[in-house]
Parts: sequence; structure tokens; C-alpha cells
Amino acid sequence: SLAAKVAGHDLKGLVAYYNCEVGTCVPLMLLLDHKGYRLVASTILPVSRNTLVYGSDNAGISVLDKDSEIKEKLSRAASLLNLAPHYAGPVHRQHTPSTPLQPFKPLQPPLQSPLQPLQSLSSSSATLVEGSSLPQPPVGGTLLYSAIDLEGHRGTDGRHYILDFSRTFPPESPKRELFMSHLYRLLRPEFVKTYPLPLSSDGFSSFTKHQPDCMQHNNNLHNATRKLIEDAIPTFAKQLARSIEYGVESPFESDLSSPGDRLCSLLHRSGINIRHLGHVTTCLMRLPNREYPYARDAVVLCFIEMTARTLKCYLGRLMRYISQFNEQQYDSLFRQHSVQLLNLLFSTTGHRAQTMKFWENEIPPLIMEKFDIDVTPSSASTNHPHNPQKDKSSPSSTPSTPSSSSSSNGDHRPTVKTYLTKLPHRDKFGDGRRILLQRIIQVTGIKFVPRAMELIASRSNVFDMWCDSLSEFDLEDVGTRVKHMNIIDHALGYVHRIRSHSVSKTDPACRNMRDTALLKLQAALASNPNNKFTLRNLSQVLVELEMLDHEYKLQSLPMVRPSSFSQKLPSSAFTSVAPTSSTSFKLSPRLVQAQQYILLALKADPTDLMTLYQYAIFLKDHGKYRTAIAVCLQSLSIDNRHTKTLHVLLDLACIANLPEIKVLVEHAIEDVYKSKYLLSREGVQLP
Repeated sequence: SLAAKVAGHDLKGLVAYYNCEVGTCVPLMLLLDHKGYRLVASTILPVSRNTLVYGSDNAGISVLDKDSEIKEKLSRAASLLNLAPHYAGPVHRQHTPSTPLQPFKPLQPPLQSPLQPLQSLSSSSATLVEGSSLPQPPVGGTLLYSAIDLEGHRGTDGRHYILDFSRTFPPESPKRELFMSHLYRLLRPEFVKTYPLPLSSDGFSSFTKHQPDCMQHNNNLHNATRKLIEDAIPTFAKQLARSIEYGVESPFESDLSSPGDRLCSLLHRSGINIRHLGHVTTCLMRLPNREYPYARDAVVLCFIEMTARTLKCYLGRLMRYISQFNEQQYDSLFRQHSVQLLNLLFSTTGHRAQTMKFWENEIPPLIMEKFDIDVTPSSASTNHPHNPQKDKSSPSSTPSTPSSSSSSNGDHRPTVKTYLTKLPHRDKFGDGRRILLQRIIQVTGIKFVPRAMELIASRSNVFDMWCDSLSEFDLEDVGTRVKHMNIIDHALGYVHRIRSHSVSKTDPACRNMRDTALLKLQAALASNPNNKFTLRNLSQVLVELEMLDHEYKLQSLPMVRPSSFSQKLPSSAFTSVAPTSSTSFKLSPRLVQAQQYILLALKADPTDLMTLYQYAIFLKDHGKYRTAIAVCLQSLSIDNRHTKTLHVLLDLACIANLPEIKVLVEHAIEDVYKSKYLLSREGVQLP
């Protein structure tokens, strides 16, 4: 499982460097998860050991820096990713003849404080050479703008290639109980980008421990980890509870993905790793119930996600264990053990006692190991705001074991299973147990035969409907889950969106294409939540779907024939009271989501002209004229010759009856077209 995490970091780092667009080439890559194993597939590049010009391909034994051009490109990428330049590489110390120790003499220039020699010795990793009175600085470190094992090649075709991205992003503070955790417990790129200081990719590694800047970079990473745990996660917990309460960016309010997918997307967008769901849950439990009435719904959702991912790892280890048998036995054993696991989770008849034992004794330790949260019955009862009373029959210093919940004294304290029995606002969000089953199917890739799927869908209660235990014949297979660069899904979504424009809106194929575009772009966003191009296209698809639905509604009314002017207006224009004020338009939930995506694109790159232009169009179409003018002025402050923005501002000046702005914009547009005409006559290629 740790090797699979490293492979995931490899893909994540590749996507990050690809999005930097600094002129380096990267390979295409995808990850295949199949029955407990992960396969990394990558294109073959025109590189070899002889083409290496930057980095190391032998675990830091030798570090190359022979190409200033690729180093400059990686320097720009490091600036975009907020990665710190640092020294790394093999350390060769100067050998001096052995001489008797001499009395200490101050360095030149003189030290200003008697504590400075101790500070300099403690802040650097230089050591005293035998027979010398002063520490000798390390010689041989190379200034790098990436992890030392990121390889830069000048390919046989003359282009620059980079590969081996598994340690692109800096590590968290390592834990003593986790072996080599700095290799797989890395910070999220969203958190690294927003941290006020650049962070080193080689922190806490042996490649930098002898370098003079080692302590400084490691301290920065300690502080970054502390900020993540003590600041970012509590803030996110409050935002999650508020979002569920008000329905803004709520995991339960998305038509595009499941609540689990939505939760993971919100976590990643906030720079929080999935492994910190335990910390998020603990913060949610500590929120006061009166101020955050929907906090428990968020707790249940977090428990669903933690349980599903824990069972995914459990099933993966099980599949790797039975893979040692031959192929004929493998399929049969795989089906038997997978069905047995599902029966243990949801059975209420023949396996009821085993089910309770599995939920109370097996699942909590696995969740505690994976997510660093205490889910024993005593902790659940004492930490949750809905059960604040502490059990006085047991001393507080002795935590109870998972099996203590079934004691004979009638102590019915909440367990992991009882958290999933019912969402507090079930009438609004549905059954948490059904969400758990759907999430398990999604993350594991389990496929049922049609008869079993119909049975599951027909029952309202997941635990109670498992009256008849599943057999191995109800399980069809475990599908292969594929993760690849977001450009694949993004390209497919963009192509489907463009093709839908060439089809009549009355044709059902138009709606199918836009629905497919929506799903593909959502899948692309899952791998890179802050990609401005994906966010921008998602916003456009949602607006087009809203307009398409509105036209369908108009066609269903035979007595209503909209004019040519009204056909151009978005759906919100027909539900508004009057288009005179900027606050009269009430956006539908889909348009609210479209606005959220375009705002996230602006947050990712506030200076992107196309994003500002698209946002101005959105605001103009929905009556937010003053805000649209402000967005246009912001865009023109970046590029005052952006023709598309000038045309939008001209339309706004006409709508808002601003003759002075109208005249100025008309002159500006005329000057732009004149300059373009003169340049084209001189043979200058224009964008």
C-alpha cells in the first residue's frame, strides 16, 4: 500500500509540472488498480542515462547540473509551486593534516554575541574535523530547485524532459513510529502553494542532512505541518459544517458526484490530505451543537469515507494474499472472500453475531491505524457533542477497548456502526448506510450481477434488506480502476462540449453530449481541483445545461412562444422580478454552482484574462451589471487592449446607460483595431 501511495505521488507531481507550462516535456502516465495491485504505465521517452543533465538517477551518489536552460525552467516551476531552492547531494569534506588543537579565536568579522558560535554549530550540520579547531563547511552540495531524484534530460530529439516526480512536494513532519514516512506522507500542492514560505522537497532526507540550510528547511516544514493541523484543519471543519447547513458547496448538494467524492474534492481544494480525515472528524466532534447543528452530519460523512477507504485497503490486502494461488483458484477464492466481507458488513440474519463482532473488534483498529483517530466506544461517547456525559463507571485514565460496548451492564455507547445507522437530517440527506454501501462499491470497483443490484436498489434500509446473504454468484467482478492525467478527461469533456454545439438543441444527443462533458470534466477536476481550465469549462457546461433545460420547459408550453430576444437570455432572466437591479436575479442551484467554479478559477489565477472575461459575461447575462463592470476594469488593468473585454464593457455601458464610459470604450476599441490593421500590413503575426 505504501508503494501505491508513492505511485500516486508520482502522478500528482507529473500533473503539477505539466500545469506549470515552463517548456519542459513530461511523459503520459496512468495508474491501474487491479485486485490489490497498482500498475504504473508510462510512455517511452527518447532519453537514456547518457542524456541526464540535471538531478540524480543513483540515489544521490552523483548529482548533475550541466544544463542552465533546464535549470532555469525548473526554477520558474519551483516559483509557481512554491518549492524552495536548496542544497543537496553527496558531501565530501576537506581533509587537513592532524594538528594539535589551538586556542579558540573569533572568526572575522568578529562575532557580535558570545552565543553565536553555539548557534552556528547547532544550525548547521558541519562537524569538527579531527585535529582542527573550526568546523569545515561541506563541499559538493548542488543548488537544486526540485527534489534531488527528479531527473532532467536533454532528449535525443533536443527537447527537455523531466521524470520521476514521486517526491515533487515537501513532506510533513515525520513520525517516529512510521518508517521512512517522509517518502509518502507529503503535503498537498494546494497547501504548499498558499504557504507563506517556499518549502523544500528534500526535507528530512539524507540528501540534505549535511548541507548548511538543512535545519532551516526542516524547521519550515515543522511549522507548515503545525499550521496544517492546528489552523487549516479546524477551519475546514467549521466550513464543512456551515456548508452542509446552508447548502453552499455541500457534499450532499452536488448532482455531479457522490458525497464521498465531493468531500474528497473539498478536502483537496483546502490543501488537506485524506489521511487527515481523523483530525477533521475530531474537530467536528468538538464543535458546539447549538452553533453548528449540522456538525454531526459532517461527522457521519467523514466516518463513511474513513470506513469505505479502510475496507478498500482491507480488501486489497486480502486480494494480494490469495493471489499466491493459481489462476483457477484465485477467481473462486476472490469471490468467496469478497462476498464474505460484504455479508459481515451488512448481514442481519445468519451472520448477525459475526457482523457485530466485525464492526466492534475489527474495523475500529483499522480506522485508528489508517486515520489516527480513536474510534473506541468510550471515545465516541465522550467526544461527541450529542453525548457529552462521561461514563463514570470506568476511570478516565484507562481507555476502554472496542469490545467494551457490549458489556453486560447495559452500556450502549456509540460505535462506528451506530454513527452510520442514521443521519440526523435523514429526511434531507438520506440513509448513511446506503451511502456507505455505494461508496464501498465505488472505491473498490466491486460489480454485482444485475439481479443483486436490483435487490439492493429496491430495499430502503441497507442493513435490514440484507436478509438473504449474498453468494459468490451475486458478484460479477472487481473492475480495474484507472487514474490518469487530468488532460485526458479534460480533453474528452471539452470535445463533447464543442460537439454539442453542432447538434440541434432539440436533439437528445445534445443533452447526452453535455452530460458526458460534465462527467468527464468532473473526473478531471478530481485529479487536479485547482485547474483553472477545467473549472472554467465546468462553469460553461453548467450554464449551457441550464439554458438547455429552460428551452425544454418553454417547448413543453404550447401557448408560449418566446421572442428572439428572450431566447438569448439565460433561465434566471425568466424567474426574475425585473432586470433593473443587480440583485433581482435569483440564480438556480446549477447556476450557483457554475458561479462557484468560475470564482475558484479566478482564485487559482486572478490574472487570467479569459477567466475574467467569462466571469464578466456570466454577470452581465444574469443582471449583475455593476459587478460585471468592476470585473471588466480589473481585466483591463492587466491588459487594456483585450478586445473581448472591451466589447463586454461596451455592452454594459449601453445597458447601464453610461455614455461617458461608452465613448471611451469605443475609442479604445477603434485604436486596438487600427493598431492591429497597421501591424498586419507590415507582416507582423498577431495572436
